[in-house]
Order: sequence, then C-alpha cells, then structure tokens
Amino acid sequence: MGSVETAARQLYAAHKADGRIPQGHAQRADLEQKQQTYEQDFNATVLNLLWPENQDEARWSDVADRYTEQAGMPWLPPKGLDMLKSIACNRGLWEDLGNGYITRKLKKKKTSVQVIAESEPDDDGNVRLRVNSQNAGPAPRIYYVEDGPVCESSLQLMDQTLTTSALRVNFLVMDPSGHYETGDVVTCSNKLVLRNRLTEEGGARTVELLVAPMGAVR
Repeated sequence: MGSVETAARQLYAAHKADGRIPQGHAQRADLEQKQQTYEQDFNATVLNLLWPENQDEARWSDVADRYTEQAGMPWLPPKGLDMLKSIACNRGLWEDLGNGYITRKLKKKKTSVQVIAESEPDDDGNVRLRVNSQNAGPAPRIYYVEDGPVCESSLQLMDQTLTTSALRVNFLVMDPSGHYETGDVVTCSNKLVLRNRLTEEGGARTVELLVAPMGAVR
C-alpha cells in the first residue's frame, strides 16, 4: 500500500503542475513525459496489487472480490475497477479471454486486417471497401495488390477505404513498432454481378448478358 500511495502522490503532483506550466514552456515537454510515466506507474502498481500471486490467469469476479477486501482503496470511482481492466487490456498488460477470465501471460499476436464491403458492386463491378487493421500498433502499414501476390514493396494503403473492381485484393499488414508479428495475407474476393442490356432494332429485341467486373458467361 505504501508503493500505491507514492505512485498516487506523484501522479497527483504531475496533474497539479499541468495548470502552472503552459503550452510552449521550456519544461512542458518534460512535464508531459512525467505525467505519462506516473500514470503508467500508478496503474501498474494498482493492477499488480489486485493480481493473485503466482497466477497467470484469474477469474474477474475473484479479482473484484479481492478489491473489495482491500480497505485502502477508496479512491477508485464507481466502475473504477472496470476502467483499470480496460486500461490494462488496451495497453497490452492483460488480455480478456472472453470466458470470465483474464490473463497477464499474453500470447504473441499477429497482424491482420478486417475488410468490410460498404457498397454493392455497380455496373462496372466497382465496390468500396473499408479496411481496418488489427493487432498492428498505432501506425500500421497496409500493403495491397489487385489480382496478384502482395509484399512489403507493394502499394501502401493511405486511407481506410479502397474502391476496386478487381476480382481479388490481397492485403498484408505490418507493425513498424515491432510489437506484433506480421500475419498471413488476407484475400478479399469481389462479387461477380450478372447484368442484362435490352435493345430493340427493326422490331427485333435483343437481350445481351454482361458480367461485371470481368468474366465469361456460358
């Protein structure tokens, strides 16, 4: 509890200094760095206090019970324990296993990408895709190739959307920070849309079948 009090005092002092050191001040950058460090120290200290000793996995309800037994923790606001859980998971300290348990022995995750079609193919087969990186850090690099193999020298997606008429688009995601390993290539397949065109000439009607974006009709 002494270490918790020390971490809390440091964090409190850093936030109090925030109003006394304005933006542009020579010591502003040092203050912001200390604020971030003290916040991480405080959260880590509290989280380590809550965690059962010599255990890598714990049932979250047991952690909550352990918290209620700590009489020296009155500073947490309502739902503060859940906030700490969210912070720990977002910072990669813990992982929510989705079955009521949490773990602090994280498995090395690999990069990936989620591709969502935001529009139906038009007459030319164009579709708008939303591309969301997963497990790729704060500045992911997404490479893509239409109808071909993708690698690190391929085009880099600079936006989260891509409009394409290709039959297939291959994506490769990398994390420049090196925190996540490079995962497998993700392939998104376009839909083939059958269209028809009706023409009339000299009293004769003709129906032409077309396929978009490309292909043969048999």
